[in-house]
Amino acid sequence: GVDTTGAYIARVGSFVADGNGRITSGLEDVVSLGNGTTYLVSFTGGTYEIQSNGRGVVVFQAASGGGLQLNLVMGSTSQGLLVQTDLNATSSGSFNQQTTTQFTAAALKGSYVFDLAGISFSGRNVAPISNAGQLIVDGAGNLTGGLQDINDGNQTAPSGPLAISASTYQLDPANGSTFGRGSLTFGGRSFAFYIVNAQRFKLIEEDNAGASISDAYIQLNQVATSNAGLSGGYVYLVGGST
Repeated sequence: GVDTTGAYIARVGSFVADGNGRITSGLEDVVSLGNGTTYLVSFTGGTYEIQSNGRGVVVFQAASGGGLQLNLVMGSTSQGLLVQTDLNATSSGSFNQQTTTQFTAAALKGSYVFDLAGISFSGRNVAPISNAGQLIVDGAGNLTGGLQDINDGNQTAPSGPLAISASTYQLDPANGSTFGRGSLTFGGRSFAFYIVNAQRFKLIEEDNAGASISDAYIQLNQVATSNAGLSGGYVYLVGGST
């Protein structure tokens, strides 16, 4: 979303709810261009309340003081939608229950598709960017390749398909086993990620080239390879800026 000055802000993180209205712990990566920084926030506690219609509110208390308030709506017992309501920023997103037994590098294995959206930097110029593609990881800490298409407002035209060179990914030694946090690089950009499960993880870009976020989903073998594979009614959601 954007903060009160209109500057880009994004956060990706993990929290633990105890089933009785208390947040016992949490961690998040925040990119705040209004502050000109990227930082890691530890939550030492907080509270939440869910109503009978599935709506609710959650408040995280940071170890450094201050907090974060989000209203939520449950889509099921394992996922839902969020909107920030503490007047410090206008932002929205989603949350998904994590499978803690899959907080390992070995859990991420196969081809994952992503759709990063955010902003890019070129000198003092800031422009919107979208980046969709596929990452291939081997479960042993190696990103073996992939493909991406970039539409960068600081460039004169979309990139077309670009091969992703081999690189590495790893779990955070301090926070990987507790929150599923890790890091990876590709295409000259650096990211933090949080594992939802072996089929899904969430990405946030943290470098000097720009700022963007995305979910990454396992690409199943049943993907459409012809027109016949895409048939029926589909709902879509697309957003961005000029």
